[in-house]
Amino acid sequence: MESLRWAAPAWVLVLALPGAASPVPPAAEWSVHPSSAPSADELLAALRSPVSDTRLAAAWAAGRLGPSAAGALPGLQEALRDPNPKVRMSAAWALGRIGKAAQPASGALMDALKDVNLDVRTNALWALSRAQGDERAPEPELGRVLGEASEDIRAAGPWGLGNLDPKTDVEIDALLSGLRKGGLDDRRSAAQALGGVPSASKRVVSALVRALRDEDPYVRAKAGMSLGRLGKRAFPARRALKAALKDADPLGRTSAVWALGNLAPSESLPEMRSALGDPHVNVRAAAVWALQAAGAFEARREEAVSAIRGALGDRDPYVRASAATALGNLGPRAASAAAALSDLLSDPDPNARVNAALALGRIGPAVAEALGPLSAALEDADPGVRAAAAAALAESGPAASGSAPKLNALLDDPDPRVREEAALALPALGLVGARVLERLVGLIGSPDPQLRVRAAAALGAAG
Repeated sequence: MESLRWAAPAWVLVLALPGAASPVPPAAEWSVHPSSAPSADELLAALRSPVSDTRLAAAWAAGRLGPSAAGALPGLQEALRDPNPKVRMSAAWALGRIGKAAQPASGALMDALKDVNLDVRTNALWALSRAQGDERAPEPELGRVLGEASEDIRAAGPWGLGNLDPKTDVEIDALLSGLRKGGLDDRRSAAQALGGVPSASKRVVSALVRALRDEDPYVRAKAGMSLGRLGKRAFPARRALKAALKDADPLGRTSAVWALGNLAPSESLPEMRSALGDPHVNVRAAAVWALQAAGAFEARREEAVSAIRGALGDRDPYVRASAATALGNLGPRAASAAAALSDLLSDPDPNARVNAALALGRIGPAVAEALGPLSAALEDADPGVRAAAAAALAESGPAASGSAPKLNALLDDPDPRVREEAALALPALGLVGARVLERLVGLIGSPDPQLRVRAAAALGAAG
């Protein structure tokens, strides 16, 4: 499972800004489903409406549409001068969501940095960094903007500067200065943003290494995460990150583990094994992920798989489930953990059981000893486990044909996910009947595109 970086609508973002207003979404919101999204002409007309709520709804819809709303740029630029600050703020957010296609609006966004409303200025700064892309404003002008906006950045806290996209020396210098001598919010924000620099120079890595010793645990944690984001470019920081594994705060230890998993997983394997004994669950879960990264290296694979296999017995269900996922991500290379994963199918936590079944499916047909436990899991009380077990058995093909009676029975399961997975599994086992074909034909009309593709493939396998 991956966590994605995302930008929320402006009226959500500003709730995090100290002293910011709390704009309310318009009562009439456009649907942004591709089949019913407003056209550029409709957006332009609505952005120029005499009704404030309509203009606000249009700006919000443009932001939700992202780059496909580029045709509404003229109206959004005009909206940056709207008498309603909520409209101006939403227009700035929308331009940021449109991204590089909004570059023609850079001048209007520069002007918006002087807006009397803090929320507008903060969203405009974010939008400007997104819109300019690789064709940045001349450095002297950008430096002037950053200097004039510094108070706004401090007021905005981690959201503002932390989401800046640093590409020029002027921007990087501003971040390094904020990390070195800024206040608490500046240091947190700069530590986060420096992980996005396109080329990690020695001074950037050195600054983040120093920040690993900051008095604030959030600064230390963000510095560790940024070093991890820089990956191999931050390889010289590995010793400092290993020292950070002894941080008094679990935030610092967790980020150090994650960073080492990104930039030196094989070399850090002994430390990751030790981190599996950390008293904090997040540190142990991060260690599982780092061990998975180490398992990609053939020379350390069995050692990494052995360590993750041990984590299947962790006292916390989250770590057990994470360990199962990690082994599944290693696929057939983790076949030696099949017996331990089969045992996890009896875990008291349903998420651990689900992840164990999915992992066994990803490891593949090589784990014949798992067929019996997976067949038993088809009768689990939790529908998610039943569905995962059916999906895993499908990966074993005809070797799992002994589970056919149970899978046939699941065609009438009360849970739709279980019925779907049973119908998809039976053709993989070489068993197709009229009821299975009927279910598969029905899935072809599913609104879920992935399910449609899987159903089509199953029908193809059924001949």
